[in-house]
Amino acid sequence: MFKGIFHRDQFLLFLFILSGMLFSGAIRYPFFQDDFFALQTSRVYVINDIFRLIGIQDGTVYWRPIGIQLYFALLQAINFGSPLGFHLVAFFFHLVNIYLVFRLTQLVYSKTPVSRLTAFFYAISPLHYFALGWAVNFSYVIVVTLALLVFIFAISNRLILSWIFLALALVANELAISVPILLVLLLIKLNGRKFLRQKRLLKFTSAMFVTTAVYLIWRFSQGIRAENDYIVSLAAPILSMRWYGLWMIGLSDIIRDQMVNIFTFQTLFTMNFPWVVFVYTFQIGVMLLVMSGMMIEAVRLKRWLTERLFQIGWIVIGLSPVLFFPVHLYSHYAALASIALYWAISQFLAELNTPYNLRIRQSMAGLWLLVAVVTLRLNYLASWMSDHARESRFLYQRIMKVSPEINPLSLIYITNLSDKAGMVLAREYGIS
Repeated sequence: MFKGIFHRDQFLLFLFILSGMLFSGAIRYPFFQDDFFALQTSRVYVINDIFRLIGIQDGTVYWRPIGIQLYFALLQAINFGSPLGFHLVAFFFHLVNIYLVFRLTQLVYSKTPVSRLTAFFYAISPLHYFALGWAVNFSYVIVVTLALLVFIFAISNRLILSWIFLALALVANELAISVPILLVLLLIKLNGRKFLRQKRLLKFTSAMFVTTAVYLIWRFSQGIRAENDYIVSLAAPILSMRWYGLWMIGLSDIIRDQMVNIFTFQTLFTMNFPWVVFVYTFQIGVMLLVMSGMMIEAVRLKRWLTERLFQIGWIVIGLSPVLFFPVHLYSHYAALASIALYWAISQFLAELNTPYNLRIRQSMAGLWLLVAVVTLRLNYLASWMSDHARESRFLYQRIMKVSPEINPLSLIYITNLSDKAGMVLAREYGIS
């Protein structure tokens, strides 16, 4: 679609600007909830505090030094303490990811429309909303950056750099445990049976699996921590897959509570947001047609079947680390897995054997942009994150209004703090 309209650099600049416009509302969100906890626990007062940052934080179920602790500590150390600063750093890495998705796709699929469409779908996908609007979710942005570098360096035969970035990815976010398997899928796709005869690649992938195994053994040795929504379950992963599928095609996280079935929404939601229901119903219908077309082609042609198996495998493996937390579901968990879906759609559109190929690609790109605009508008109006951001800004303004009147040497007791306010401010962490 975009070939002939933009040169490569112009096209990427177009994506950067478009993505910035769509996510500008989220980038302006204040700190709230876990942000205050991370800000407090990552402060460095003495040298020993640096060593504390690389350990598992008390009261957490995760270990993400690069993605949270060191990140928050570094930005505070350079007096980059405003929420806008944190969001801009996260958005910068989102822009890096757009380029890396474009570059990786060029290495995997030679046709220009595939790389451009994939980058376009990824750049404006609403599934990035929670990662870009909630400062503590930076780990979900940087882990994609590091994972993409693992793939690109491995394909480019720069294996030591690929291994280094895997190690960094594991320290950024636990989603990286799927990276070695995704890499094997990618190498098999690019090399076929030759992969098994390349001893250097086999040794390299073995080292990647050993590194991940060491990480997992160490994490499990610390004890499995499960609290609130983090409930390990083997029963529900398949059921939760449908939500990730809908989120990856651009629908809002809100639909998890509002959708009755594939084409029906709750009555009150339909009455309040008829424009959303109309666009979502149309989008789901179009995507079902696209999926049907891809399945028909897969049955007809062995090459297409191999491609679809690779792409479906990528999606399932990319989501596998979070599917064991069936209650705690967010669309941004699917950022890495979604790339394969965008590959599948882009490849199908690029290779359609019809004189209307260009028009179909243009129509799909236009629909994708419409869905992104509608979803982000809905998120800004009605998502719990936008509500908590507004509440945090309101509480912050009230606190700042009275703070000049407070004696800094006095003890402060805050009463009548509602449950919602206490959650938004992370109680004592937000107050301090």
